[in-house]
Amino acid sequence: MIAILTGALGALLTYYLTQKAWLTNVDYQQRAAVLQKGLDLIDRTAQLLGRAPGIEDVWQTYRKEIGRSIKKGSLPSPDLALATKLGEYNGEFRATLEMDNLFFGPNTRIASTALDLVAHPPPILGNSFRKIEWVNHSDGS
Repeated sequence: MIAILTGALGALLTYYLTQKAWLTNVDYQQRAAVLQKGLDLIDRTAQLLGRAPGIEDVWQTYRKEIGRSIKKGSLPSPDLALATKLGEYNGEFRATLEMDNLFFGPNTRIASTALDLVAHPPPILGNSFRKIEWVNHSDGS
């Protein structure tokens, strides 16, 4: 009788420990997957921001082309390749910022909104918004 109880207790203990180890492993794998997604998102954001100066050059070319058409008195007919490239970048940029906001939380939303305003100023502010100097008043000045 004691042998049966000992065997049953051993089996239950083994089952409990195996289940606990399995749940711990699943939890670890899920945390690792979430961490990897966050790292992938940071990498994607860094790559997009690294491409920003080149895209700014494309944007300037695009604007100059439209300006030349307007000065000639004709309807603007921008290069389709430039327009497509700008549209793709803008879509990827905005989608990545939104994913950053959802993944990293409210502080990231504030920072990405400020970044988005600098990258895409409202029409009323135009390019003057980019010239705003951010002043640190924490030093008492």
